[in-house]
Amino acid sequence: MALQRDIIDRPAASSASAPPQKRSRSNETDELSPEDLAAYALLIPTPAKPSVTTMKRFLDVPEVVNVMLGFLSRERIDLLTLSRVCKSLRAQALRIWARHLDLPISRVHDRYQLFQAHPDLLSDVRFLRIRNDTADRGLYGATVRSVGPGSWRTLNALLKMLVERVRPGVGPPSVDVTIQAENRLRLPGVLKERVVALRLLPAQEYYRPGIDAQQVQFEDGRQAVLTFVGPDNNDEEDESELEVEPYGGRPTSDNMMEHLRWEAARSLAMRAREVAALARRGWKEIIDILRQASAKGPGLRTFHFGAFEAPAGKVPDDLLSELWTTLIDGHAHSLRDLSLNLDLTPIPDEILSSTAFGNLEIFFLACPDFQKRDQIEDFLDTLGNLRELSLSMTPPNEESAFSLRQTFPHLRWIMVGEPFTFMLMRHEFAERHPLVTSVPQHRFLPPVRKAPDGSTTLVPFPNLSFSPTHSVEGILSHIRAGRNPSHIHFFSKDHWNAPPLSKAERLIDELEKDHRDAAAKVTCLEIAQSGGDQFASMVHANVFFYALSNKLNPWRGSVFANLVEFALLLGDGDNEDEDEDEDEEWNGNGRPQSTAHVEKELADAIETLVPLHSLRVLRLCDGSRPLRARQILRNKPFPRSLEYVVWLHPPTRVPQYFRFVARGWEDVDVRRKPGYSKYGMLERVPGVVRQCITREGVWERPFMSHRTGTVLDHASGGEPRLVLD
Repeated sequence: MALQRDIIDRPAASSASAPPQKRSRSNETDELSPEDLAAYALLIPTPAKPSVTTMKRFLDVPEVVNVMLGFLSRERIDLLTLSRVCKSLRAQALRIWARHLDLPISRVHDRYQLFQAHPDLLSDVRFLRIRNDTADRGLYGATVRSVGPGSWRTLNALLKMLVERVRPGVGPPSVDVTIQAENRLRLPGVLKERVVALRLLPAQEYYRPGIDAQQVQFEDGRQAVLTFVGPDNNDEEDESELEVEPYGGRPTSDNMMEHLRWEAARSLAMRAREVAALARRGWKEIIDILRQASAKGPGLRTFHFGAFEAPAGKVPDDLLSELWTTLIDGHAHSLRDLSLNLDLTPIPDEILSSTAFGNLEIFFLACPDFQKRDQIEDFLDTLGNLRELSLSMTPPNEESAFSLRQTFPHLRWIMVGEPFTFMLMRHEFAERHPLVTSVPQHRFLPPVRKAPDGSTTLVPFPNLSFSPTHSVEGILSHIRAGRNPSHIHFFSKDHWNAPPLSKAERLIDELEKDHRDAAAKVTCLEIAQSGGDQFASMVHANVFFYALSNKLNPWRGSVFANLVEFALLLGDGDNEDEDEDEDEEWNGNGRPQSTAHVEKELADAIETLVPLHSLRVLRLCDGSRPLRARQILRNKPFPRSLEYVVWLHPPTRVPQYFRFVARGWEDVDVRRKPGYSKYGMLERVPGVVRQCITREGVWERPFMSHRTGTVLDHASGGEPRLVLD
C-alpha cells in the first residue's frame, strides 16, 4: 500500500515517474508495445488532483538527491536520459554526470558543444580523463582510427574553458592522461599540476623510429632514399630532417610512373619529418607535465611507457636522461604502478639504481636486452610491496634466467619470461608466495612434490584460481593437487571444427564424474579460439550451447551450479577498418550477414542458456562486426540473473556492452519457480560501466590489454564482482 500511495502522489504527466526499469526508454514511448502501455496504465493511475508535496520535499534535500543520482552514475546513460525527461532533476543529474568527465579524442567535438551550451557544468568536474582512444585498442579503443588536428585544438580549447571555471577553494580536478608522444595535447599549467596518471601509448604505425633509411626502387635502378637524420639540438624549429634524393627531370608520358613514385617518396618523407617534429615537442611536453605534477601536485600514481604489446616510441637521445631523472626525482615515492615496454629504449640505469620505488604495487618490464639482469635483480630486492610482477624478457638459458630470490609478501599475480629458472628455485619461490592467485603461464607452475621428510605433499601456489591452458589435463591436475580454480580458460589456435568444443565437453564429463565439489566452485568458464582462417559464426555457438544445455542446466544436476560468467570466443576477427555504417555485417568466413540475422542468432544463443539461473555475464564473439542498434532483442527470454551481455572481445576488437532491462514490474519478481526466464531487452551502455576511479583520481586499467576481457573478478575470493569496481 505504501508503494501505491507513493505512485499516486507522483505527477502523472512527468516522464520521470516511470518505473525505474522504464526510465532508460522513457524517450522512446512511441516504440512501446500495447502490453507495455497497459502495464503503465495499471502502475501509474492518474489522480484527480495530483500532489507534488512528496516530490518537492524530496527535491528540497540535495544530499538525498545526490545519493539517489549516485546510483545512476555507474552506467552514465541514465543520468543523461533523466536530464532530458525530468526538468526538476536536470541540473543535479548533469552535475553528477560531469563529476567524472571522460574526454576521448574521438568524441571531443560532442563534449565541447555540450559544455559550450552549459559552461557552468565544468566547475563540477572532479575527476578528468584525457585519452587518445583512436590509438588505443580493445576496451579503451574507438572504432575510428584517426582524427585531424582540429580535434586536438578543440580539446585544448575545452581544457582552457575548464580552467576558467575552477571554483575558488575547491581547486582543479585530478587528471588522468593517456596519449601518444606525437599528439597535440597542450595541458594548461594548472591541470599539469593535477596529473596523477600518465600513460604513453605506442607510436603511430606509419612512423617507426630505428629505421634509418627507406628506399623506393625505380625501374631504371635508381632509388629515392628517405634518411632520418635525427634531431638537431641547436635548432628548435628544424628539429629533424628527412631527405629525398632529387628526382631530376620533368614528368613525361614515358616516365610518369617513375615521377609518381618519387612524389610518393617525397610525400612520405615530409610526413615522417612532421611526425618526428611533433614527437619531439610531445616529449618536451611530457617532461614538463612530470616536472609540474611533482612541484605543486600530489605526484603520479601510475606511469605507463607504451603498452604490453608495443613500445611507446623512441625518445630523442638528448631528452631521454631528462625524462627518467624527472620521473624518479619527482614521483618515485608516489608511484604505485610502473609499467615499461622498452623495446626501442635502453633500460634506464637511473631507475635500476634507485631505491625510492618502495611503494610500487605493480611493476611490468618488457625489453629485449638481458645484459642488466643483475641490476634488475637488485632493483627487485627493493620492491617489497608488489602485488603484480611481470618480467617479459628472454634469457638465453636457464642459468641466465631470473633467480626469483625475492620474497613479495603481497604478491597475487606473476609472469616471467621463458626459459624459466631451475625447477628447484621455482618451487622455493612458490612456497614463499602462497597468496598468488593468478599465473598466466601454465608452464611456469612447478609440479606437486613430497616434503623432504615424505610426510606431506607440497602444492605450489595452493590458492591459485586462474592459469589459462589448452589442456584438460592441466585443469584436472590443479584439482587433483587440491587447488580450487574459480576461473577456467581454454584456448586453442586450431580450427573450430575440432578441439575447443570437444575439450569443454570432455572436461565437464570428467568433473561430473570425479570432481563435482571442485566444479561447484567454478564461477567463470571461458572457451576461446583464435587464429586460423576458418572463423565460425553464432550458428556454431548455438550448436555448442544446445549440446551442452543439459550438462550446464543446474536443475538437472549441472556441475557448474554457481557459474556467473560464461564466454564463447570463436575468433578474434581482427579488422582494422571497422565501419559501423555499413549495411551488412560480415562473419569471419567472409559471408555477409545482416544485423537482424546476427541478432536472431544471438537471441537463440541466449535463450538456450535460460536454464543457467546463476549466469550474470555472457560474452560472445564470432569475429564479425559491431552491432549498430542501441537496443536489441526486445521481449526476448533471458536467464533470470543475467545483467550484462558483451559482444566482441578485446584486445583486437572494441567490445560492446549491453545491460538487461526488464520489460515491466512483473519481470522483476524473483519469487518464481527455479529456472524460469525473465523477459526484457538489451540496451547498450558505455564501457565506463567497468571503470574504477581511485580516490586519487586514477582511472585504473591494466598494462596488458588481454586482461580486460573478463567482466567480473573471479580470483579475489568471495562473490565475483566487477573487475574494476
